[in-house]
Amino acid sequence: MIVIDEAHRSVFAKYRGIFDYFDSYLVGLTATPKDEVDKNTYDLFNLETGVPTDAYSLDEAINDGFLVPPRAVSVPTKFLREGIRYDDLPEDEKGGRR
Repeated sequence: MIVIDEAHRSVFAKYRGIFDYFDSYLVGLTATPKDEVDKNTYDLFNLETGVPTDAYSLDEAINDGFLVPPRAVSVPTKFLREGIRYDDLPEDEKGGRR
């Protein structure tokens, strides 16, 4: 059995070869499945695109007491407050003006 955490990142060619090589069951876990042509998580597990074998929503996890509701926190940084000026950058970060 091969267990794949972050399975949406495992559909790239170099990892796909590993899964194709071994004759075993695959169990994939991801919160963000992909359905792109060349990076299809559903295809990796022989599933109908857009239809996972199981889903556990954020609301369910909160209601079951496993997670708490997200809370946004605003953290203003100097960069966001004051912006950035090209002339103030060190030479090695300017990269040439276009």
